[in-house]
Amino acid sequence: MEITASLASDLIRGGHAVGLYVTGIFSEASGLRAFSFRARPRAGTRQLALLLEALAQVRPPGLFRGLPRILDEEVPRLLYHVRILVIAPHLDRDLHAALMRAARSHQVFFLRTGSADPERDAQLPKGVETLRLVHR
Repeated sequence: MEITASLASDLIRGGHAVGLYVTGIFSEASGLRAFSFRARPRAGTRQLALLLEALAQVRPPGLFRGLPRILDEEVPRLLYHVRILVIAPHLDRDLHAALMRAARSHQVFFLRTGSADPERDAQLPKGVETLRLVHR
């Protein structure tokens, strides 16, 4: 969540419109429950506050298999010039296929937070760029 919050903050402070679709687990006094949040792309400090508040509430699940379905549902609703950044720990076959479909109409970036898989990353189509975090 820290990566997403940092990227959103930097982009909004740079004058860009940022949207967010996040799913995970929400921690509350009575236990854990599923959580999802959607915000259409907007710029400004109100948008940043809204995104940061939502991200502060979420604890990501160990493995989320619904991401390909969400991409398939949400991408057609996005304007053509919107760039898509997908942040996930792994790139399984279903997510790989969903990224390929999204890249037909949008510029797509994939940021892996788990261990690298150069063989699968090399199979991503034009329009899907793989990003790496470098910790210093």
